[in-house]
Amino acid sequence: TGYEREYKMDSEKWKSVAVPIKTWNMLKELSEESDRSIGGQISFLTKQEYLFKRSITKQIDKLQVRG
Repeated sequence: TGYEREYKMDSEKWKSVAVPIKTWNMLKELSEESDRSIGGQISFLTKQEYLFKRSITKQIDKLQVRG
C-alpha cells in the first residue's frame, strides 16, 4: 500500500504476555460473556485474585497476633 506507520508501545504502561491457546480460548469466552476485552478480563481476574489473597493474608496475620 505504500503507507507504513511505525508504532511503539509504551512499555511503561503496557506489557505483552503469551498464554497457551487453551487459556486464550477460556479468556476469550469469559471476556465475551462479561463484555470485556481480553486485556480487561485479565485485569479483572488479576484484581480479584490479588484482593482475595490479600484478605486471606490479613486474616492469618490477625490470627497470629491473637495466638
